[in-house]
Amino acid sequence: MSTTELPEIDNPKIDTRIEALRRFRKKWKRVDYYPTLDVWLKIQKLRELNPKRSINEILDYLVLRAGSA
Repeated sequence: MSTTELPEIDNPKIDTRIEALRRFRKKWKRVDYYPTLDVWLKIQKLRELNPKRSINEILDYLVLRAGSA
């Protein structure tokens, strides 16, 4: 996924999936990690495109995208 393909994630369907993932993560804690530079840049681009979203929501969105790839 290139930074030009990063969408705004304000979408009710995505909100529902992020909430489901957050409930799952609340029960099953995730492991901390350090992203590579290219992943960090994509996270920053998503934050710019979606300023109302928390970093956790953005990470959950990326996890959902990776899971459906």
